[in-house]
Amino acid sequence: MKSATPQNENFTTISSYLQNPGLIGQGNSSKQHRYSFEDVRVAEGHEYWYKLVDVDVNGNRTFYGPIKVNFSKGIATISTQVPAQFRLYQNYPNPFNPTTILRFDVPRLSGDFQNSRLVIYNSLGEVVKSLFRGKIEPGSYE
Repeated sequence: MKSATPQNENFTTISSYLQNPGLIGQGNSSKQHRYSFEDVRVAEGHEYWYKLVDVDVNGNRTFYGPIKVNFSKGIATISTQVPAQFRLYQNYPNPFNPTTILRFDVPRLSGDFQNSRLVIYNSLGEVVKSLFRGKIEPGSYE
């Protein structure tokens, strides 16, 4: 795994199967394998670029990416006007590969804060990612 920032366009290795056993290849297979990596060195509000390097059993390298990631720990308030009902808008751009923006409204039901959660599901109804869970004020968010 390699990363770079807009200020430094040179990609540097941030993880490898040599240091991270979770990235060791599962061999040749017709079955899909899943690998994951979490970059814990990111700072909120910054942009990062990543490339994946696949090394096969013969040492040949295949490069994937780059992809851009804007790191944000939360959701941004876009309006403090209180909506009349819950609403989830169409994400954009669509299709959302590799990034998307989700916009939603939270009405006032009782009290100043509403228990809310924003979860992404796949077509089988399985949780892919939980983006937010907590109490937020009524308003519109991205």
